[in-house]
Amino acid sequence: MPAKMNLIGRRFGRLTVVAEAPKNNSGKVRWLCRCDCGRERIVIGTLLTTGRIVSCGCEKVAKQRLYQVWADMLARCNNPNIACWKYYGGRGIEVCAEWMKFADFEAWAKSTGYSNDLTIDRIDSDGNYEPSNCRWITLYENQMRGFEKAFNNSRKTGRWLSNEQILYILQHRDVPAKELAKQFNKCEQTIRNVWNGLTKVH
Repeated sequence: MPAKMNLIGRRFGRLTVVAEAPKNNSGKVRWLCRCDCGRERIVIGTLLTTGRIVSCGCEKVAKQRLYQVWADMLARCNNPNIACWKYYGGRGIEVCAEWMKFADFEAWAKSTGYSNDLTIDRIDSDGNYEPSNCRWITLYENQMRGFEKAFNNSRKTGRWLSNEQILYILQHRDVPAKELAKQFNKCEQTIRNVWNGLTKVH
């Protein structure tokens, strides 16, 4: 019987062997491995040395999520039966021909730093889904971009109160909300929000 190989310290794909683990019920040698993602997994030695297992499984999960990102992107632009289509395909936003195949989108994603905690973002929100207009950002950054866009749109359309209007409303608490609402062409709740500190000077 050949001598057992010591795999401690060796690397197989994303896995690094850190210790020997108890044999399984069949007597096969197993090793405790740490994946690049930080998770640990016990693997039979021959599955490591033959290249049949090269990660804790995170690559498969990442690919599944990335596929869903791709599928959702296509649906937003091409399926008028879903609610959010009007904000994407309904506004003329398209997915470039290059990304109609998942393999091509996957290759771009991996080359631009994709990870499971990131979401796809269009730099120009009126532009298409294409390599020159897309990047990966965190969910928080994406939410902040959405808030900033909503804020700017509100100011452009006049739905947002200016600093001067807010200060005026704060200085005239003795005036009925109904009168101030009529004066600024706003609803009464907007006036009360200012009084209650829910609308800040920006």
